Amino acid sequence: KRPEEGETKKETPEKRAPGALPPLLLVFTDNKKNPNLNRKETQTLFQQRFSESLEKEKVSLLADGTFQNWESLIGNALQKRASEELEDHPEGVAVVLSLSGRLDPHEGQMFKGLATVFLTEEAYGKGNVLLFKKSFKARRFMVESPDNLVEFQRQELFFRTVKKGLNEYENELVGGLKQALSSTE
Repeated sequence: KRPEEGETKKETPEKRAPGALPPLLLVFTDNKKNPNLNRKETQTLFQQRFSESLEKEKVSLLADGTFQNWESLIGNALQKRASEELEDHPEGVAVVLSLSGRLDPHEGQMFKGLATVFLTEEAYGKGNVLLFKKSFKARRFMVESPDNLVEFQRQELFFRTVKKGLNEYENELVGGLKQALSSTE
């Protein structure tokens, strides 16, 4: 007697293709020390460019692909929150993006300041496990001294520096993540 088709097929979780990224939960955290850096416009640019890079890779995104704002969570609190959010998605990974930066004086004839932005990317799996962490540094010289800038000028400098960093490191943001997560299967 031939077995029924239902008997031979067992429910198995879907395997992802080799080299493919697992389902991702996108998260953004801000740095309260840099209020001029973490303005809506800068966050949106960072998130949009990262999302576009992931779309090219045809990645499955959790929470409809919208970024969760976890405010200024860091360290153990961040890991715990990631683990809690992934309880319903055991194969999922929380990818946390954050920005930090500073404006420093510079001793030069042409340039009187230097804007530095750090684009940080972290990936957390279930069980408080840090799977990947990488920071990228973008720098931009300023004609004016940081002390002589008003708030909107500081915002504009940070925005332009983040844009410069994304232009330099956009491929590496997703490439490094893909390499790290595909090796953890």
